Amino acid sequence: MNINLKDLRKLSDLTNENGSDFDTNELEQNFLAFSAHMDKPSLLVKIPSLYSIDGDEINHIEDALVALDMPDVEIPKSIDISGGFSYTAPEDVIIFASMKQLDADHFSTLRSYLDPLIEDIYTNGASLIKNFSIHDVLSGKIDQKRGTLSLRETHLFPKKFTSGPYQLSVTLDTPRNIVKKFGKLRDLLTEFDKNPKNSVLNQKKTDEVVRRCLALRKHLGSLSRYSVPETNTFTTETESCIVRTETATLFYLYAKETKKNILVYFGEDPFMQEKPEELIILNGDEHQETLSRIVSEGIYKPSVPIMQERIKNIEMLFNKATTETGSIIEDKHREYISLRDRLKTELEYFKRVKNPKSRRIRAAKLPSSILEFVVYPDTEDPIVHELMSRLSWYENVRNYHNTRRFMQTFEKAGKEERKEMLEGIQSELVFNNLQNNDVNVWLYQEYREFCEDSEITFTLK
Repeated sequence: MNINLKDLRKLSDLTNENGSDFDTNELEQNFLAFSAHMDKPSLLVKIPSLYSIDGDEINHIEDALVALDMPDVEIPKSIDISGGFSYTAPEDVIIFASMKQLDADHFSTLRSYLDPLIEDIYTNGASLIKNFSIHDVLSGKIDQKRGTLSLRETHLFPKKFTSGPYQLSVTLDTPRNIVKKFGKLRDLLTEFDKNPKNSVLNQKKTDEVVRRCLALRKHLGSLSRYSVPETNTFTTETESCIVRTETATLFYLYAKETKKNILVYFGEDPFMQEKPEELIILNGDEHQETLSRIVSEGIYKPSVPIMQERIKNIEMLFNKATTETGSIIEDKHREYISLRDRLKTELEYFKRVKNPKSRRIRAAKLPSSILEFVVYPDTEDPIVHELMSRLSWYENVRNYHNTRRFMQTFEKAGKEERKEMLEGIQSELVFNNLQNNDVNVWLYQEYREFCEDSEITFTLK
């Protein structure tokens, strides 16, 4: 796990077996000395495969962006499996221009949290996409819910929040609401089938059907080739989601083991007055306390392989520095040794104790500075992984993995500030090696020459 070379004095709460504090100033010097002997890591880059937009699709996408209240967003040249195309665009927007998008990757790693919803759409809404993407695109905004309550309105109706998993729901339609209009025509025709004699004699109803048919035919052509979709609304269950507001980013989590709902907010507390009784509310900027609480709820769990890897990395640094300096550094760097030994002690405990509750209690009581060396997300959920990086007490980890803020800060920064940010990435990767592909791809595509001049290398995979 990453050790922030500039911010290591925050190790003040990391205690050794005897209960005394580490000398953080000395420990910081240890890491600084050891890191000088490490090879600079390369940034791994996996450029996502996207669906190219051309021809009439360009105009269709433009219409969709207007319908989604994004009129000022630049029209993309390509989109991902669910219509993503920008690191700064909302994560709650879906656009389908073709079934061929199914072959595309996610534009951003974080958008993979939509996988259950995307799978449901491609499985149960394939005919909808095939039919209506001929002359248009389908799009919609995702509504994140807990039961019937929209998570964007939790602060307005805190008493309505109930415990349980969340739902992702989206209603797909064209910018001109053709699917909705088709549905209304279907309903009218269904009424005709139920009572054809009375319906034919009802001139007003007959005229309404003819009017709707002609309007749809003008836009779609022959209506006979279209199958009427049973639904254009899709809903799936999830244990996490992100809601972005003007003043905060909200991470909603559901802990299966303790059956509790958690909200971690970065920015302004959304509940300035009454708070939901069924929701644990944590301040993301209080990194240490929040991480410990989430561990206590079982979302991040102790991992023996992770601890073994961390100890291996620490000893590799130690041995490499010993070899290159030719000195016996054990006597000079006791704090570093204490850190390693504490991790070994915790490793033996978690090897021995198998009871999940006991392991969770032990981990939650660890000093949060060491906690990052011990626990790991018990899921592939990208939101849970993203949040762990955001809760790191290592500043370089938080900076590198806060994709939007990193990009905004980097673009505004001067040459020397940018070099410092790149050095921060390298120090993070020496100890952590948790690569942020979104940042790596962006740097490779937008600032490759500057990075290489700053001795940052890229490896395409």
